[in-house]
Amino acid sequence: MRVVPSRNGPTGAEQAPVTAMAVAISILASGIQALLWLGRPAGASLRSDWELCCTLSSSGLLAGEWWRVFTFPLLHEGALHALAGAAGIAIVGRCVEPIIGGIKLLILLLTGSAIGGLVHCASASYGLVSDCMIVGTFPAFFALVGAYGTLIPDWPVGAASRWGGAKMRARHASWLALGCAIALWASGLFPEVGPAAMATATVVGWWATRAMGFGDILFYEQRVKPHCPEATPLREMSWNDFVASQLDPVLEKIARRGIKSLTRAERGILRAGQKRLLEGSDPP
Repeated sequence: MRVVPSRNGPTGAEQAPVTAMAVAISILASGIQALLWLGRPAGASLRSDWELCCTLSSSGLLAGEWWRVFTFPLLHEGALHALAGAAGIAIVGRCVEPIIGGIKLLILLLTGSAIGGLVHCASASYGLVSDCMIVGTFPAFFALVGAYGTLIPDWPVGAASRWGGAKMRARHASWLALGCAIALWASGLFPEVGPAAMATATVVGWWATRAMGFGDILFYEQRVKPHCPEATPLREMSWNDFVASQLDPVLEKIARRGIKSLTRAERGILRAGQKRLLEGSDPP
């Protein structure tokens, strides 16, 4: 299912408390990291004990230090790294959270970052990436970008800003993010930000959003799931019958309880209606 945002942007007037919490935690952790760095004794290691305990590497994971897959987003390689990650989560999370809900957004951030970190460690074990310690919220941010391009693929990036948006669509931003992560992974540049984790997290964001029932139907699903709402029975209905018996109840539910309340079947009905409109198969 594709979500069609309003003129006021994909989030409307809704709030994004989990996004705000994630950004606040990231900024707070970065502030603690900066204070520890400024207060270190002369001649001490550049990284404090707290930093060494939170970073993620394959050697640490093999030593049984499993908590690192969840703590490495708390650290950053500098102020620019921290601000870029926090700003990215704030901007994209504001668009994603009102659609999928705060709990699912939190799960997406954690799982995208954790699975990305695990892939980085596995790649390092096989020599596919440098076995360095990775830090930062970029994998979590890239998971949000993958979800963003699936939820509202045709929404102009920045359309809710004062500049009126750009010609780039949300789906293009997702593909661009994935391409940049893969390019960094292949070139070996900036290994400490985890390019392998970023690329993996983008795919996790796409997959998780589709698992929630969003996104266009894929070509193989049309063969594997012929009973889906886009199949023949609904397409053979007249447009007026389809609107009255199928589409109107779904739209009324959205008006009462919001789009997050829709079931997978109801999202499929919206997708079926959109396809009929786009294909021009509706009666005049």
